Amino acid sequence: MSKRLHLTLLSFIILLSTAQAQDHFLASGSRTPDDLYKDYKFPEAIEAYKSQLDKGKNERHAIQRIADSYRRTGQYAASEEWYAKLVQFQDIDPENYFYYAKALSTNKKYDQAAE
Repeated sequence: MSKRLHLTLLSFIILLSTAQAQDHFLASGSRTPDDLYKDYKFPEAIEAYKSQLDKGKNERHAIQRIADSYRRTGQYAASEEWYAKLVQFQDIDPENYFYYAKALSTNKKYDQAAE
């Protein structure tokens, strides 16, 4: 009986330490902006992508994800700003024009959205 109790306690301790190690890994900043975006952590992803932009990295990809993150969180004024930057690039996905027009329309800029 005592041996069984020791094994149960040992298993419980190992489980807890593994969970704490995983939490530490996730909170340690080792997650990329894409990881945050894929996990639907859009506010954190926005900040991480903006940080990438400040460093001059992956400009088009970062702008795309920032615009999408603002859209997906219902922040249409901000998404309009970022989609406006995105549509300046060549050969973007046509759906971005739709999202830009939707943001303009939501922000009551109907004439611009119709263009």
